[in-house]
Amino acid sequence: MNAKSLLVATFLSVVVLLTAVSVAPQADAAQTYAYSEAYSYSGYPGNSLYGRMHNPYFFYKWGNHSFGSIEEAINFARDNMYKSIHKHGKKITWIETGKRNSTVDVDVTTRPATGIDEDSVTLRGTVDLNDEEDALVWFEYGTRPSNLSERTSKTTIDEDDDEDFSKTVSNLDSDTRYYFRAVIENGNDREYGSMLSFLTEDDDDDDDSDSEEYTPEAKTLTANSIDEDSANIRGSVDMNDFTNGTVFFVYGEDEDMVDGVDDEDTFGDIDEDGEDLATFRVDSDLDKSGTYIGELRGLDSDTVYYYRIGVEYEDEDDNKTLELGSVRNFRTD
Repeated sequence: MNAKSLLVATFLSVVVLLTAVSVAPQADAAQTYAYSEAYSYSGYPGNSLYGRMHNPYFFYKWGNHSFGSIEEAINFARDNMYKSIHKHGKKITWIETGKRNSTVDVDVTTRPATGIDEDSVTLRGTVDLNDEEDALVWFEYGTRPSNLSERTSKTTIDEDDDEDFSKTVSNLDSDTRYYFRAVIENGNDREYGSMLSFLTEDDDDDDDSDSEEYTPEAKTLTANSIDEDSANIRGSVDMNDFTNGTVFFVYGEDEDMVDGVDDEDTFGDIDEDGEDLATFRVDSDLDKSGTYIGELRGLDSDTVYYYRIGVEYEDEDDNKTLELGSVRNFRTD
């Protein structure tokens, strides 16, 4: 190689090196952007994510970690981020959950909450120590999934204990949705269970409205007998000064659609939509009060379902109207 060719080759090497190093800090400065945009494919060649994915000289940097390909970066991000998919609008967000180290020898699973009332609940989890002697477990919870600001006390579980563990939490707000997850720590390693939620019961003493004192009351109760493909949903209705109530359940995989039943005037106005929204009647002529159980069968495993109870009745003006309980949810095994 002559001197001129050597000079050109050296110059090109310097340009490539500067390109790789100059692009990486941009990715380092927007860590969340890289993972979420990798699934939307909104960029194209150039300095977009798509272009950088196809640049053979590009190396990706996440914090103190460097990767030779975007696939390696995505795999790392998948272990360090919690994915929350909102079906309404198909929006995907990414919520940081802390370090998830692939070398963790212990596993933890968040189980549905039980014993839910106006101001307390029992949080549950299952742990697998594998061959480890012991580990610390606790729960994180809060009213926002992106900020689990409260934490229960830590408990040590050893190989002689049961796999299941639980904590009772009190002093909660009534009629409020809380999010929670189980956490396990072994040495310097920490693992998080999936995030679930529950809704505390209404505090009837807080309702001092005379205008609704004698109208029917519908209360959605917690689900039970939950397994891989079935569950029992529950609710109660008190007709108070009205009669001839038509009692029904609404359930489905789409929270917005279940919640949107409030906009309908009659039971017949509710439009079912496959697995997203379904209804069934449990009483056609309620005059006083009753508690109802709806047996759901043929459900999908590891899926969150939303549900509520409702009653159709004729008001003082003989117009049909609906009274609905709050929306609750459960996750199949």
